[in-house]
Amino acid sequence: MKHKDKKKGIKLDALGEIGNIGAGKAGVALSKILNRDVSMSTPFIDLSYKPPEDSFPEEWYSKDELVVVTLSTASDHNFDLYCLFDKKSADNLLKLMFTNFIKKESVEDYTTLERSLLKEIGSILLLQYISALNKLLKVDNVATYPHIFTGKLRDIISASKTTANVGRCQSEKDTYVVNLNVFTIEEEVSATITIVPCEDTIPRFLQSLGIENKE
Repeated sequence: MKHKDKKKGIKLDALGEIGNIGAGKAGVALSKILNRDVSMSTPFIDLSYKPPEDSFPEEWYSKDELVVVTLSTASDHNFDLYCLFDKKSADNLLKLMFTNFIKKESVEDYTTLERSLLKEIGSILLLQYISALNKLLKVDNVATYPHIFTGKLRDIISASKTTANVGRCQSEKDTYVVNLNVFTIEEEVSATITIVPCEDTIPRFLQSLGIENKE
């Protein structure tokens, strides 16, 4: 049992390193966009039997007003990525970008230009994450076109499966989810990035890192 736990620990450490490197590059990108210092949390790795749609941080399911930018990869290392903003962070981002920004009652009221800007910021963070993984794993993951959704998380995840072809990584076996947070303290802007690898992607991640995926 101890040997098995040690193997699992090595896998978690490796996946955590993947999260750290991706977060670092995404954090630098956000810092440049906002011209502000950006911090990041330690990536939280969840290995569970929960389906991916149940694997996001719990607090996000109770929010009615979310902005989510999502895309996936089209390669041998398939995974879905989500960048989540709550309304407060989305408003503060827009306030930083537009001197004449008028706060809306709902995320559904954002203008086409405002939605486009939020999608651009979210997609930059996700693409930087992919770029960091490509460099670390020595692979060439290609991203799909990003999409933006607003509303409740479960509704967004459901819509993304048909509209954005995201949420393909469904499995009855282990679900591996990496959650991390990048944020600025002074402007109260934060983004949660979630990566959900498909079932056969984790072994390929570990193989690229020179780690055997045997229990």
